[in-house]
Amino acid sequence: PNDDALRVLADGVAVPLIRFGTDHVQALLPPGVTDVRLLSRSFVPNAFNRRAGDGRRLGLAVRAVRLDGQAVPPAWLGQGWHPAEPDWRWTDGAAALALAPAAHTRVLELEMAPAAPGYWLTLAA
Repeated sequence: PNDDALRVLADGVAVPLIRFGTDHVQALLPPGVTDVRLLSRSFVPNAFNRRAGDGRRLGLAVRAVRLDGQAVPPAWLGQGWHPAEPDWRWTDGAAALALAPAAHTRVLELEMAPAAPGYWLTLAA
């Protein structure tokens, strides 16, 4: 399947996602949320092609993360994020965002790189 199976957890509770095509997602975060998790399918390139030379577990290729229309600073990215590459930053399938609490609902926006066909394949035998 070519489905990233993205789920967004806000303080441990799944929030509904609004998808715009295959590369834009919005999630409404309830007031007071401080811990956001981006959960998705993941794969290891070397598992499919040993010549890939990449043993990282890769989830989403994220081009931009915005909160209420503003870019999220890299310091807010917690565990589960790989170092930035020229056009995106990979998650490992379970990436964290640490936010300061707010008294109002906030909009989290994700812009992702388009996935190639067959990109997310389950590794289970």
